[in-house]
Amino acid sequence: MAAKYDAVSPEIRQYLRATLTPVVSIYVHCMHQRRLRAFLLWRMHVATVGMCAAQALVTDRLRTKRLVHGLLRWKLVVTQYARIASYAPEYMHWIARHPSTTLQKACL
Repeated sequence: MAAKYDAVSPEIRQYLRATLTPVVSIYVHCMHQRRLRAFLLWRMHVATVGMCAAQALVTDRLRTKRLVHGLLRWKLVVTQYARIASYAPEYMHWIARHPSTTLQKACL
C-alpha cells in the first residue's frame, strides 16, 4: 500500500491529503463521541443498578423487620394465651361453654 502511495505524483498526493484529512478527522471525532457516549451510558447504568440494589436492600430489611415484629407480637399473644389457659383451666372451660354470655356482656 505504501509503495502504491509513493508511486503517486506529488500533486495527486497533496490533493488526496487535502480531501481525505477532513473526512478522516470527522470520522475519528465521531468514533470518539460514540465511545464516550457508550462509556457514559454504561456509567449511568451502573449507578442506576447500584441505586436500585441499595433501595431493594432497604426495602427487604424493612419488610423483614415488619415480619419479625409481627411474628414476635403473635408469639407474645400466643404465650400469654397459653399462660392464661394454664393458670385458669376452669375459666377457659367456662368461656368455651358460654361464649354467648360473654359476648352479650361485652356488648352491653
